[in-house]
Amino acid sequence: MAHYIIKLTRGDKSWYLVWSTIVDAPITYGMKLDAFKRRHLSSDIAKNFEARMALVEKIGVDHEEYKSMDGILSGNRAGPAETCLTKDEIIDDYCIKEV
Repeated sequence: MAHYIIKLTRGDKSWYLVWSTIVDAPITYGMKLDAFKRRHLSSDIAKNFEARMALVEKIGVDHEEYKSMDGILSGNRAGPAETCLTKDEIIDDYCIKEV
């Protein structure tokens, strides 16, 4: 099962989510960094957490295969009826509405 940490940013605000390549969509809502750390330090995401987060801060996702946020978001199925959403739509639907 492939779950990755991603960071979405709009302006001066950032949210952290867990992304599944199985469903090609977020499987958590966006959280601020402190809340994300508290929630996931006791989960399966915790393995190599600091190294993973360093990569997230550098390229937006904790897997070098993607090289950037665009790679993991392309062809996503995060919208209604598995439609592809833009980065801004993902922020609106998975970060802003939940906040």
